[in-house]
Amino acid sequence: MEMEMKMKDIKTGEVFCIEGTKSYPKLKLDIGYVDMRDEIRNTHDLDCDCDLMTEEEVKKEFKKYNLDTDDIKTMKEVLMEKYN
Repeated sequence: MEMEMKMKDIKTGEVFCIEGTKSYPKLKLDIGYVDMRDEIRNTHDLDCDCDLMTEEEVKKEFKKYNLDTDDIKTMKEVLMEKYN
């Protein structure tokens, strides 16, 4: 179930999308976010409307790239370490 909110309401480590674009999941960092597909980090324009993505939605998106739950967990850890 998605819930529209502002980026400031999303907790570090949660996955969300902007403007309903679930094909570009974002990972919330301490300051800003990183696009999980192309690893572009953004630390400005943080007042936009966002939708939290459920684990199922994230799994469905990354299944297109043959990534499973463990791969996604590892990706989140690597991105947090690299960009946070």
